[in-house]
Amino acid sequence: MTKKLQVIYIPGLGDSNVHKRFNGQRLLVSTWRLWGVTPHIFQVNWADKEPFTSKFDRLLKLVNTVSQNHSVGIVCASAGASAMLNVWAARPEAIRAAVSIAGKINYPETIGSGYRSKYPAFFESAQQSAAALASLTPADRTRLLSIYGIADEIVPAKDSIVKGAHNRRVWSMSHPVTIALQLGIGAPRFLRFIKSANS
Repeated sequence: MTKKLQVIYIPGLGDSNVHKRFNGQRLLVSTWRLWGVTPHIFQVNWADKEPFTSKFDRLLKLVNTVSQNHSVGIVCASAGASAMLNVWAARPEAIRAAVSIAGKINYPETIGSGYRSKYPAFFESAQQSAAALASLTPADRTRLLSIYGIADEIVPAKDSIVKGAHNRRVWSMSHPVTIALQLGIGAPRFLRFIKSANS
């Protein structure tokens, strides 16, 4: 019997309201069921004062639980890319493939002081993710799809492009627009990427 693909979504810094009933991201992620996957939203709560180590432990527990009986993919947006890389490096055998949408993957040193102060867990995660990315093998990187827009006022393309991964530019401008479009109309394509990956 084929295991149904489980997909964990890790949102970016605007995730505080993601579990509200009519939140846009929540509604878009729920439509992924139409494409034969079971979505899970991991709410990071980036803006609270919980240290990243505690957040990471919760994420790792979710991955461990879901991966016991199912194939697991991860989709992340913006700041969520750092958490994705950290958990993938910790459990590479559990992750079938990952998709980053406008992800802040490279150059953690460019994160401004305002973000560092308001979202300390994000800065901690971003600092750790450089080593996590370096630990991924060339074969691992072929199971990463990084999607970025032609213009992004928050996360420029160079922050999202990963050597050895599948890097895809889409014709959208603005950080939130790129994320929203990909979570919706872009989902069938990136979910096929996860399904076709050889873990």
